[in-house]
Parts: sequence; structure tokens; C-alpha cells
Amino acid sequence: MRSCLMPIMWVDLQSGKVKHDVELFGIPKPPPLHARNTPAFPTPTVVGGRVIASFGSDGVGCVDAATGKVLWRNSEFKVDYESGPGSSLVPYKNRVIFPCDAADAQFVVALDAATGDVAWKTERPGANKKAPNERRAFSTPLVITVGKEDQVVIPGAQCVYSYDPDTGKELWRVMHRQRDGGDTARQ
Repeated sequence: MRSCLMPIMWVDLQSGKVKHDVELFGIPKPPPLHARNTPAFPTPTVVGGRVIASFGSDGVGCVDAATGKVLWRNSEFKVDYESGPGSSLVPYKNRVIFPCDAADAQFVVALDAATGDVAWKTERPGANKKAPNERRAFSTPLVITVGKEDQVVIPGAQCVYSYDPDTGKELWRVMHRQRDGGDTARQ
């Protein structure tokens, strides 16, 4: 059985030559993917000279941008996306925040960018009563400032949520319009 490599690559913008090609994860058996998806579909981000990339359930890893040295790996977020990962990371202060909205579990996580340790994790209950394939969502968080307070807004399968990016506390949630034409509800 062939393994699936999960690399991060740097390309010199002037020469087009590969500067770094670092393997973050080697997965013995690749997960199921949609025909238009890859394990590297989520967009990486940079925090304080560190490039941080998510490969969904296969893990999140961090590489020093200058040297290409792997700084940490975290593979504790095993969820069943059914079709591969799609949500990207957003930097916030010294953290990265990302949703894990899969068929079997839905939550949002903040990791310390220097260590990969979990700073906070918050469940996303809005889709709990739906069929597994209706619980999945793929999005990129958005950090906004309302008044003088930061929020991270993250669409999910059934709701758009807002969280305090420092603590993970849910600030508000708005239900989407349902496919059957049901009303939009606010919680």
C-alpha cells in the first residue's frame, strides 16, 4: 500500500526554484477524498515567522519559514469529513483558529502558534440533529472588530457563529435558511 505524503513547499518568487520541501505528515492510508479535493486543500497561514498548515484529520503542522525546520505537529483532531478537509486557518495574535465541521463532530479550535498546544476548543452544536452529511461545512474564519472587541466569525453547516478569539466563548449564532424553505431563526 502506498503512503500519502503531506508536504509544505516554498518556491522562490524570482527564480521559481523550490527553496524548501518539507514533509509534515506521512499517512499510511490516504483518507477518502472528493474527486476535486486534496489533503492540502486548506490554505496555510503565517504567524510570527512560522508557516502553519492543516491537512484536516491528518494533522496540523508548523514549519519555521526561514529554515524549513519542522517546529511541531498536532494530529489530535480526528474527524470524519467524508470527502476530505476544506476549512482553512486564520491567524489571531499568537494563535491559529480553525473549524472542524465533519459528519461525526463539529467544533472550533485555537492552537498556540509556537507550540501547537490547544489554547481552547469549543463545540458547535447547531447541526447536531441533522443527518451526518448535513453536518459538514468548509469555511475560512474571519476576524472582525465590533466596537473595540475582536470576534472570529465562522460559518458552519446550519449556523454562522461568532466567538471570542481569546477564549473560544460563543458570542452569538444565527441559523441559515433551511433547504426546505424554513425560516431563518436567531439564537
